[in-house]
Amino acid sequence: MNIQEYINALPGWMNYFGFEEIKLHPDAKSLKAFKRKKLEATKFGNELIYIFVNEINSSFNYNMLAEISAENFRYTNELMNYYSDGIKGLGTMLVNFNLMLTENFTNEIYKFSVDYKPKHFAAAEFPSILDLSTNNLYFLRDTPVWGFAYYDGYRKRTYEFFSPNSWNTISSV
Repeated sequence: MNIQEYINALPGWMNYFGFEEIKLHPDAKSLKAFKRKKLEATKFGNELIYIFVNEINSSFNYNMLAEISAENFRYTNELMNYYSDGIKGLGTMLVNFNLMLTENFTNEIYKFSVDYKPKHFAAAEFPSILDLSTNNLYFLRDTPVWGFAYYDGYRKRTYEFFSPNSWNTISSV
């Protein structure tokens, strides 16, 4: 599967998982964005999830990838509407999954996927990288001290939401 085929399939899968596609600002660098609000068993009550999808290539270094993820997280905070979405930390947990697609995986990209772990109050920024040449999905495997209650769930959902291997399993059942 190449990047365009993946992008074409993604809205259907996001809909399957209860997400709606959201319109991006014309200056946004992401290819797609999705949103889901759901009452979850978290210490905050509601879980508001935003997903941003970007394309990257072998020329991207750690700092460039960190900038993309941080920019998407800032944009997520701008999109959050306290009238309809709640207030972060008071009834709402904000989760930002940043999916980065590539067909040219490098060691620098791998380093980012296993080292980048930003810390936020009542929010999570969880980037992942999908290498479409192998269908391997890379994301943070260790758990930061502040994320012990959530990170296993983020990893599970990242695989479920974004992995073509997971989609094959789901569609064959």
